[in-house]
Amino acid sequence: MVSKKNVDRVSLKQQTSRAVSSVDQIREFFSENTELFSDPDQIMPAILDGQLCLDMIATVAVAQQPQIKRVLDLGCGGGNASNLLLQKLQSKAPNLRNQLPDVNLTLVDLSREMLQTAEKSLAKRTSGIIKTHAQDIRKLSLKENHYDVILCSLVLHHLRHEREWLDTYKQLHTALRPGASLFVFDLVDITSSSIHQDAYTRYGQYLSKTVDDEYRDFVFDHIKQEDTPRSLLWQIDQLRAIGFSEVDILHKHLCYAAFNAIK
Repeated sequence: MVSKKNVDRVSLKQQTSRAVSSVDQIREFFSENTELFSDPDQIMPAILDGQLCLDMIATVAVAQQPQIKRVLDLGCGGGNASNLLLQKLQSKAPNLRNQLPDVNLTLVDLSREMLQTAEKSLAKRTSGIIKTHAQDIRKLSLKENHYDVILCSLVLHHLRHEREWLDTYKQLHTALRPGASLFVFDLVDITSSSIHQDAYTRYGQYLSKTVDDEYRDFVFDHIKQEDTPRSLLWQIDQLRAIGFSEVDILHKHLCYAAFNAIK
C-alpha cells in the first residue's frame, strides 16, 4: 500500500511548485520521487484499477502480437508497464520459460532518473537491446512502421493543447507497423459536470479510505496543477479519424481508462 512516509515526502516536494506545472517542473518532480513512482506496490493502490489495467494491457498485447520484437514505452517511468508485458510474454511462450524474451525496448521519459531505474529493472527481463531517451514526447522523432507494440501509461494527460494530442497520436500511428498495437492507460476527462463531480467524489472517498484525507487532497491538487486530460470518447474518435482500423476500450473506472488501437 501507499505508505504515509512516502506521501509526506512527495507532498513536501510539491509545495514549492507553481499553479501550473511546466515541463521542467514535471521532470523535476518525477526525478525527485523516482523511488516512489517506480514501485507498483507504492503507487498503484492510489490509481483506480491501475494494476488491473496494466495486466489487461500486457495480456491483450501478447494475444494480439505473439511475436513481439520491438516495443516503445512512452513515458515509461520506472518501467512497470514493460516489465509486466515481458513477464506475460515469457509465461505465455513455452519455449521462453527458461530464457528471456528477445525484445528490443525503446524507453522514453522526461526524467533521466526514471529511465535509469527502468533500464536496470528491464535488463533482467529481456535479452534484447534497450535504448533510452530523456525527452519530451512532443519533440520525439520516431521511425516509421517500426514498432509491434506502443505503451502509453499515465503520460498523455501531460499534453496541453489539442494540436499536441493530435500530433502525438499521428506520430504513434506512423511509428507502428501495419497490424501493430497501441495501448493507453491514463487519467481521462469527463465532459458532463454532474458525472465529473460524482466521479471525483467517489475517487476522493477511495483515496481517503486507501490512505487518508491529506493524501486525497494532495492527489487532487496534483491533478489540478499538472494534468490536462482529454475525454475517453474524444480520444477514441481521434484514433479512428487518424486511421486506426480497430479501437476498443479495455476498462474504465471513473476518471481512469485503458484502451487499445490497432493500425
